Amino acid sequence: MIEPIDALLTGWTAPGVWSIDTLPDDLAPRAEGLGWRPLVVEGEHASKESFLAAVREAATFPEWVGNNWDAFEEVMRDLSWLPSAPLLLVLTSPVPDTAVEILIDVARHWDRHQRRFAVVISGQSLGRAASELPQLDRLPVIGQSPPRRSSGQ
Repeated sequence: MIEPIDALLTGWTAPGVWSIDTLPDDLAPRAEGLGWRPLVVEGEHASKESFLAAVREAATFPEWVGNNWDAFEEVMRDLSWLPSAPLLLVLTSPVPDTAVEILIDVARHWDRHQRRFAVVISGQSLGRAASELPQLDRLPVIGQSPPRRSSGQ
């Protein structure tokens, strides 16, 4: 049986914004091995300031990116500063509700533009917006090999 995180990384489960109870220890190398660029933001970042600073550091945002929600949304919709590989953003909770709402919109944007973009939010004390996300590790995944997708990266 395929693990839920592997279902996401291989295309069995659609990209988007997901919550997950437990992240596998080898998530970053597993994602890289499947062609994704993982950006892992560890630690508790409940405030806007600490969240934006942590993501800025993990993603190595360009110098021109401001430290506010509009700039965060703009840079996540741009991604020209990163290689064109699929992007997996891994966040630990709590994550500010505004960030979750922005990431949901950004995921929809990238889905329309056929670039694989996924966000996985992990932790026990998820904020309101993150607690309403679909749970990746609670989806029933049956089968041995995922379907191949022709669109997107």
